[in-house]
Amino acid sequence: MGAAFRDPAYWCLLIGFSTCGFHMAIIETHLYSQYVSNGIPGKIASLTLTVYGIMTMIGAVITGFLGQKFQMKNVLACVYGIRVLIALAFLLLPKTIPFAFAATAMLGLSGDSTVPPTTGIISKKVGGARMAVVYGSIFIGHQIGAFFSAWLGGVMVGISVGYNGLWAMDLCLAAIAACVSYRINE
Repeated sequence: MGAAFRDPAYWCLLIGFSTCGFHMAIIETHLYSQYVSNGIPGKIASLTLTVYGIMTMIGAVITGFLGQKFQMKNVLACVYGIRVLIALAFLLLPKTIPFAFAATAMLGLSGDSTVPPTTGIISKKVGGARMAVVYGSIFIGHQIGAFFSAWLGGVMVGISVGYNGLWAMDLCLAAIAACVSYRINE
């Protein structure tokens, strides 16, 4: 672990994965409520989450294959870049039923797609024997990011501010994660 802590790539991955947790908790704790609050029927909002689950698996497989053809840091940075665009869409576009399905599908494609390049970079850096421990320590950052997203979203809705502030934070964090991912030295 000591060598990982001294490697700037570790800290870049930690920043990225903390952002990933922040992003994922928006989806998993607030997306349904956001859709319903925008007039989308509950059954339709639930169905979008089914699309999310299916697309999440597809996205992870795609980035796994892309990580074999391109530098994993670039694949990772592109995923975070896509999240910037998704957050921007949530800030600017009306929340209609077609939007809900398209946006949720894109959220799914980018959902777990950070895992293959992240674990691939860690494996390259520390080897397979230590990968699980290093990944586990980075995953702690993911969970901390998720906590803050779930909590802040609840606070914002509780004081009737809505979800735009949460998406704006997600946009900024995803932009930072994209930038630091490009800096990783594989």
